[in-house]
Amino acid sequence: MRKRILIIAATALAVSAPAIAQSVFFGSLHAHTSYSDGSGTPEDAYKAARAAGLDFFAITEHNHRSAESGAGARADGRLIATDPGLYRGRADSLVETADRLNDDGDFVTLYGQEYSTISSGNHMNVFGVPDVITVANGAFNALVAWANGLPASAGGAPLMQMNHPNNPASARKDYGRDDFTSDSRWVAALDPLVELIEVLSGPALNPGIGLRPSPDEAPYLAYLDLGFHAAPSSGQDNHFRNWGTSTDTRTAVIASRLTRADILAALRGRHAYATQDKNLRIIYRANGALQGDVVRAPASGSSLSLSVSVRDDDEPTANYRVEVLTDMPRDGRPAARAGSPITIRGNTPSPVTLPALPFQGRGQYVLLRITQTDAGGGADRAWTAPVWFE
Repeated sequence: MRKRILIIAATALAVSAPAIAQSVFFGSLHAHTSYSDGSGTPEDAYKAARAAGLDFFAITEHNHRSAESGAGARADGRLIATDPGLYRGRADSLVETADRLNDDGDFVTLYGQEYSTISSGNHMNVFGVPDVITVANGAFNALVAWANGLPASAGGAPLMQMNHPNNPASARKDYGRDDFTSDSRWVAALDPLVELIEVLSGPALNPGIGLRPSPDEAPYLAYLDLGFHAAPSSGQDNHFRNWGTSTDTRTAVIASRLTRADILAALRGRHAYATQDKNLRIIYRANGALQGDVVRAPASGSSLSLSVSVRDDDEPTANYRVEVLTDMPRDGRPAARAGSPITIRGNTPSPVTLPALPFQGRGQYVLLRITQTDAGGGADRAWTAPVWFE
């Protein structure tokens, strides 16, 4: 087992409880192989991601028959939609390969499917489901019903992620928004399932390495304003053999152990963040609650106490510009910066207390946007999950 730096953090809600060790693990939650419209096999992809130093890696094949439209080497006629055995049921299937190569304590393999098409409502990752999804493209209301109907023996309702989001101000049908009679019903239906929204995605169709995708911060903040409770994530969306190396962007997960069960539980709890630096560790808390938590609102007129720890093992002298973003949901305005940025110099030996923030009322959420700069002038950003006060 690889040794890791541990960050000691108090438990989320019980101040009197003993401290527990929390580690930060890094991976990617969006990739393809030749089993849909990518390259190579699941075994190739998992082994490459492990060799690239990722702690966890998810392969999420397109679930539908039209995934290979077009020509080229990636159009090889192999699709889980037409041959479900590629997904589950034989030795080289995605599920069996993931289970065989999962190595709790050192490298976690995740699997799932990318549901629907761009033209019919964008893509949604659905993790851990046992069979190929046969719900019609774009029928997100039917997807929700199908997901909620999965029996406990199949893992129950799955974990979902909104992939490469557009700004909802103009994307009126993305993720099934047009399948419901109101935004409130749409959010109420999807919010219990969707725990992640990509802030960093791709570049999907570039075979290179060391690339740098542009962040989708504005759409993420806009979805939070609509009422979604979701952590920001990163997926390389690999379609070529550059699994784990196409970019340094990562989804970071805060968990006590590197096991499949612990990583999935942390993702369900939104204990995650998106980072452009491949090993930047961040622990953010608000009123003692860990990023991603939904907690009881404090008394009216209270102040919120915020703290953050940062650590980068290969850039120990980097500087950090910490911005606090906060909002009340459904007010039509995305989260805005509260107060002036705070500068942190180098790794923090203990949590840094940020200026107290006035509590605005029930429903308020608070997250951090952190910009890391090194001696060479390079800059990387990270976005934490919010803490919601409800």
